[in-house]
Amino acid sequence: MTTESAPTDRAIADARQEQEPAPSAELSSRRSIVIVVLLVLLAEVFAFEFNMVAPALPNIAAHYGVTSVSIVFALGLLVGAVVVPVFAKLGDRYGKKKILLTASVAVAVGAVICIFAPTFEVLLLGRTVQGIGMIGSVITYGLIRDLLPPRFVPIGIGGIGLGFGVSGLLGPLLGGWLIDNSGWQATFVFLLVYVAVTALLVALFVPETTVRTRHRVDYTGAALLGVGVGLLMYAATFDSHRWAAAVVGVLVLGVFYVVERRTAEPLISFRLLAHPPVWTTLAVCALLGAAVAAGNGILPQMLRATSEPGSDAMGMGLTALKYALYLGVPFGLTGALTGPLAGWCSRRWGPRLPFALGGVSWLLACLLLASGIVDNVAAVVAVGLLLGAGQGCYYASSGNMLIEAVPATSQGIGASMKFQAEQLSGSLSLAVFGLILTSSVQGVDPKTSMVWYDMDGFRIIYLILALVCLVGVVSVLRMKHGRAPATGGTVSDRPEIVALESSH
Repeated sequence: MTTESAPTDRAIADARQEQEPAPSAELSSRRSIVIVVLLVLLAEVFAFEFNMVAPALPNIAAHYGVTSVSIVFALGLLVGAVVVPVFAKLGDRYGKKKILLTASVAVAVGAVICIFAPTFEVLLLGRTVQGIGMIGSVITYGLIRDLLPPRFVPIGIGGIGLGFGVSGLLGPLLGGWLIDNSGWQATFVFLLVYVAVTALLVALFVPETTVRTRHRVDYTGAALLGVGVGLLMYAATFDSHRWAAAVVGVLVLGVFYVVERRTAEPLISFRLLAHPPVWTTLAVCALLGAAVAAGNGILPQMLRATSEPGSDAMGMGLTALKYALYLGVPFGLTGALTGPLAGWCSRRWGPRLPFALGGVSWLLACLLLASGIVDNVAAVVAVGLLLGAGQGCYYASSGNMLIEAVPATSQGIGASMKFQAEQLSGSLSLAVFGLILTSSVQGVDPKTSMVWYDMDGFRIIYLILALVCLVGVVSVLRMKHGRAPATGGTVSDRPEIVALESSH
């Protein structure tokens, strides 16, 4: 029997009362617009710290003489998965603006470490610190809900979504230009200056929310999860004490499971996870999360790589800017267009259809990459279009799938568990794929220090991902839920779903 305690009616009522809009809801229209603009501008940095850095991965590998550079991405995903649920609750307890600014400081400190990192290990430390900043992209939504009059909240949320779409286009382009002209460190200089300016503006002109909610913060669960998954990532990345790290990592995750079953407000609710619509949705999110991570962490290395002269498998050798133009722009445009369309389809026919279509788009992209025919600009653009369409469909539909399956009083923890499933699977897959790439190294270009790869390693990775996406699509098609039009969560108030809150 688990000791996870369901919230009492009194506690739920208190929480709802505490979350009623504060007097700040009477802000003027002009002040509301200023708040949204400043929060959107600051939120961009949490996207920039990934999509600007992605084109620089081959340059970072060349600078430090390493071949397994995917961990630069994987660490940020792992840290985000661990700290986001913790910091989200701290924001509810002590103030969301404080936590948002803390996330901004983490991005700035991490950028400084990365700029001056004398070794690859120090660079990884900087990226670990920057991973804390991922909470900013989540907590911004809560600030808008707390500070703005209700009639402006949908517009404010839409502004953040539009901002992320713009950063998806501008980030790779700006990053590519900086990398080609000023070196990979220039991307971190930009991040430092940008976050310093926007965070200062938010500190000066955005008020703190007065909304407070009492939460217990599961520090023990977060520590166990981070250590367990971190050891598994270490085992997949480094040779030294690999098997010992793997065994200890599995044992720590076993302890995590036992502890979480006995925690009142756990990091992961295994009671909620036992509900079939929840665990099947999260399982597919974990599968497709690997595809998202590979697109960010593996694809730049593939398209920017060259192979040793005389090799049968030559890479395209794209510059960072050309990578952004040929892949990043199509990706960003189709993602921005298909996201709203997938949301409309979810409302019209149910989220299962766009959920499956997102997986099919990624499956086709992975098959193209695994086939070895992505060796020209047209093929790269086609991959970008497919990946962008997949991402737009996925994020719009997967969120709706979970909203329909989770009780109204557990929407927060449900969203947190989805985020963790995506980030943890992404970080682990990048670590494993890094092993494959290390075994595919042919040598190092003596002029540029860029790594020469046998392209067969990349093809193996994308063949694996194609199989993963296929399993994901089949799983979605077999799902019983998500077939009815999305209701925005009203269906989750049915007795059999609400009963999850009081089950033991």
